[in-house]
Amino acid sequence: MSKTFISVAVTLACITSATLRAQESQDSPKTEHVATLDDGKFKPPKPHGDINALVNYPPEAAKEHREGRVTVALLIDEHGSVLKTLVKSVTDSVFVSPTLAAVKRLTFAPATHAGTPVKAWLTMPVHFKLQKKKKE
Repeated sequence: MSKTFISVAVTLACITSATLRAQESQDSPKTEHVATLDDGKFKPPKPHGDINALVNYPPEAAKEHREGRVTVALLIDEHGSVLKTLVKSVTDSVFVSPTLAAVKRLTFAPATHAGTPVKAWLTMPVHFKLQKKKKE
């Protein structure tokens, strides 16, 4: 069996607008205050550790030599915990479950606005790629 690994590119991007703004929650009618990038005082959340250690390559996908990508949006709270996940795009549905399981266990340094921890959305693409066998 070929050795597999997960190549994960983590691109940190948060929702942008002119100032801190309210965003309607999809789960309730409450308003959530979400930090933004473009006022110069915002720093996005950063993951602690490596998501590669948390994501399991689905055995059926490895056996069938399937690769893919799942892009998820995460709402990170003021303490660095994942509050919500939203799948933005997926190339193969077999990769959704392992991605969601991994990002829910991942912790983050929270986003800050003017030095104060704030909730913020983060978009994270997770790439699943099989390692090519080296020819000897």
